[in-house]
Amino acid sequence: MIPEISKCANSQNKIDEADFFSNHPYHIRLEEYSRKIFAPAVNGNQYQTIWFYERARGQYIQEQMKLTPSEKKKFQMKNPKSQLLKKVDVAKYINTYEYMPHIVSRGAQANMRYFAEKISKFWNQNNTIYNEYYFKKIIALAIIFKSTERIVTNQEWYKEIKAYRANIVTYAISIIFNEISKRNLNKTIDFKAIWNNQKISKELEDQLIITTKETFDFITRDDRLTLNVTEWCKKEACWDRAKNISFTLTDAFINSLIDVNEENQEKLDSKRERKTENQLNFEIEVVNLGDEYWKRVLEFGKNNKLLTPMEEDLIKVACNLKFKLPSSKQAKYILEIRDRLYLDGLPKN
Repeated sequence: MIPEISKCANSQNKIDEADFFSNHPYHIRLEEYSRKIFAPAVNGNQYQTIWFYERARGQYIQEQMKLTPSEKKKFQMKNPKSQLLKKVDVAKYINTYEYMPHIVSRGAQANMRYFAEKISKFWNQNNTIYNEYYFKKIIALAIIFKSTERIVTNQEWYKEIKAYRANIVTYAISIIFNEISKRNLNKTIDFKAIWNNQKISKELEDQLIITTKETFDFITRDDRLTLNVTEWCKKEACWDRAKNISFTLTDAFINSLIDVNEENQEKLDSKRERKTENQLNFEIEVVNLGDEYWKRVLEFGKNNKLLTPMEEDLIKVACNLKFKLPSSKQAKYILEIRDRLYLDGLPKN
């Protein structure tokens, strides 16, 4: 409820939607991955780099404020500004991938609001889908997005108009993914290869050159339902029309795709790893809080008659960590009981 209260309290001030969502576990997990997963060294470099995920606004600058000039230089080599990821960027990349270019076209804050609601829902259902492979896939999507922006900017037809680039980019990428799905190819882009190479393939680049021009022609067609092109791109009717049009996919691009089962296996393996990591984290948290903490939790629960006999027994396990450690399943339940007691007034310190 805290973000909702903050929104109401700050209704007279400009507050970004992204700021209200920064403490969600989803963003904390992405931040953790971004600090420990190094991108492969490319372009002859002898060092690996990080895609710095900025969970809270200004983090990238703040982390450099107390550094000496030499330390700052090392930080920027490890965390190049070109690889700075913001929450609004991730929302844009994911919603584009998930066939929502009309939502992306509505602007950063509207797109983030839609994204936040969706992530909150799916996180509660199964947070293991947000794993290491998911993070690397976000980076691959970022590389696709940045490459598409560069491709559009360099095209002669764009140099004449210099307009609608944001709309062209999100629609073109969504169109490609939709065409792959629509044709039942049972294939997908090789995101792992993009991560490993830190760039898109020649086949995808050539495909984007074609699709971005076709996208521009589509969104500026005379029979569009809204005269203003930017406003037209925000309409679901625009995307519905795009989905029903046949856009070009080259044979070379189709042949560069991988079997969708390859990606599904990557997802499955990473989900299993994330599940194991979650279980280990439950045990570590229970142990780190210590016997005395859990004795206070037990006392609060008993005094306020908030615990069932089974719940009492579980917390007693946490009260005797010197003699027996809880299993990962027990640790998960113990933390869930504790979180419920927070709602009933259990002090958080």
